[in-house]
Amino acid sequence: SWQRTEALCKAMIERRVGLKYRATTRAHDIIRRPQLVDLLRESGCVELCLGVESGSDEVLKISDKGMDVKTNEAAIKRIKAGGVRVLSYLITGLPGMSQDTERVSLEFMQRADVDELGWYLFAPFPSTPAWQNRDKYGLVIYEDDIKKDEWDITQVKARPEDVTCYIAYPEKGLSRERIKEIWLARRAEWDKWRVGKGKCSIQA
Repeated sequence: SWQRTEALCKAMIERRVGLKYRATTRAHDIIRRPQLVDLLRESGCVELCLGVESGSDEVLKISDKGMDVKTNEAAIKRIKAGGVRVLSYLITGLPGMSQDTERVSLEFMQRADVDELGWYLFAPFPSTPAWQNRDKYGLVIYEDDIKKDEWDITQVKARPEDVTCYIAYPEKGLSRERIKEIWLARRAEWDKWRVGKGKCSIQA
């Protein structure tokens, strides 16, 4: 809860712990309690991680993410204004995706100018809404590949070119190969844009 976070930050400040750390939060928490950013910074937080998931409100709604682009953008702006770095996460392949929504996601990240970006392919897990309601979304899940690949190891640590796409939307003409192509293209555009600004590239 935000109360516990505030109490912890104040204790760290009072005791002069001197620890440098990064934390994960949601945009709504920052908007509800904007002063949290200052407390986090003073207590040693150097980077906040936000899962914004997509730059498309349509995708966020269809995927039932409980967030919206306006709130995510406002939170990023507040965090940066408070002197804390921002690492955002995006997912390509969520229900509702298209080539256009991935372009919108790229433009959102460019507009927000986050310090780092982790951009991954969607991998639905058993018992999640996408896994259980795949027919509703027109989603095909390559279950055996997810189980075989030990996703948490290979998806995060492999080179982007070697990462497996575990889903497809056949009715939309989005094969697993096409989704990966779109993902790689948008990631490459982000890298090029960031390098052009003299900043770091995308997270692996």
